[in-house]
Amino acid sequence: MGFQLTQRLEYAQALELADPTMDKADLFREALEVFVRIQTAKRLAEQAARFTLAQRATAH
Repeated sequence: MGFQLTQRLEYAQALELADPTMDKADLFREALEVFVRIQTAKRLAEQAARFTLAQRATAH
């Protein structure tokens, strides 16, 4: 199964599982907000890891 087809199936499944009264634009907005939160958390975790490694390097 191709990547695009998989993505479409996942989107269709998400629409089925979402609140049936929710507008598709609202669903997309919510998904985008979650994506931004996850990306932000990943970046913060990476920065914390780099900071921790730098601290360990200077402590020795």
